[in-house]
Amino acid sequence: MSRATLRKIIYWILACVGAAYPFYSWITYTGLFCWCADLAFTLQGNGPYTLYDKALLALVCVISWLTALWLSGQVSRWLPLPAPAPVPAGEATAAAVAAGDAMGKAVMRFLLISCVVAIGVLAAMIYNGKSNATVTFEPLNLADGIAPRSPYVKLIGLAVPSMEIRYHTFWFSFYDPPDSEWDAYIPVLPPHWHPGDPVVYFLHPHPSVYLQHSQPVTIGQTGILLRDSLPGPAAFLFKKHGITPGTPPIVLDTDVEADKGPQIGILIGCAVYLFMALPMFTLMMWSRWRESRRSSE
Repeated sequence: MSRATLRKIIYWILACVGAAYPFYSWITYTGLFCWCADLAFTLQGNGPYTLYDKALLALVCVISWLTALWLSGQVSRWLPLPAPAPVPAGEATAAAVAAGDAMGKAVMRFLLISCVVAIGVLAAMIYNGKSNATVTFEPLNLADGIAPRSPYVKLIGLAVPSMEIRYHTFWFSFYDPPDSEWDAYIPVLPPHWHPGDPVVYFLHPHPSVYLQHSQPVTIGQTGILLRDSLPGPAAFLFKKHGITPGTPPIVLDTDVEADKGPQIGILIGCAVYLFMALPMFTLMMWSRWRESRRSSE
């Protein structure tokens, strides 16, 4: 492998990592985005808590891209290229045209394959999303300690509104948002729970209907159980207030369609990609068709 080829491979890897890492960190709430968000929550003291996720994502993008550019400059120092041999102007022009044509074909091939994959994912998810099955809620009494057989349950336990964690997700917040715009998570405890024990079950109501209670209240709430689905911000805020989430934490979401959130995100992502990629592919095909027709004349 030549030094020039190795440099190109490294540049492409740095470009892909620099472009993808901020969004991976944002979606999974890990790495640099998690560190920035936790620092922002720490600076907000005892609340109210606001997660400026888009602003933090922009900051992580800038840091990631600048780091990738800096590393690209270091690669140029570590792998310097020898001085190029003189090439006749005609040969250089032909080589540039051939390289541009090969790059255009590679881009078109990538767009075509990715669009076909995106259309297939859209069709499969839309087909699988059509379900007319009725939902039956299985009683889940935390006092019994018996694991449920279905994710659709009626959770019976002791909700403690005084231990509730709430945060608001916004870019720039200049107003006090209504309750419907806050993410609230309330610990639901079994009768044998003692302070310091991990909390396994959390209630995610839409909106919070237990704020009027200042004392623990026994609930019989229906919803869907989502295993290991306590968001990173909520987990950090619980730990900040001395509450240890269980391993794994289980969230009862009162919205029985809550498990379809990732699928909706994938659908939106595929649709947005097709909206941008299909016109680009069409324009490139039309441009190549015009060039081939002009050359044949």
